[in-house]
Amino acid sequence: MERVEVALDDDLAGDLARYARTEHVPRDAAAERLLSDALAEWRRDRAVERFAAGEVSFARGAEIAELDPWAFADLLQERSVTWVDSERVAAELDG
Repeated sequence: MERVEVALDDDLAGDLARYARTEHVPRDAAAERLLSDALAEWRRDRAVERFAAGEVSFARGAEIAELDPWAFADLLQERSVTWVDSERVAAELDG
């Protein structure tokens, strides 16, 4: 495990201490949990952005987000990202 040292301003340090007390965990565990949650959200955001921009496939987007395909589909729906090209589907059904 790698250790990272971070200087926090007083407000952020106070929020971290309150979170740790509320969750009944040590401050370092609280910081690790919050960082893990924030990075997971960042991965999901990045995957949705890249998928919506057409940079990655649906399957790759799910991998980037570290979600199973069903959960990634739900995430796209929650974020109002159209992931089925209805014109393409219609053309394939007609063809």
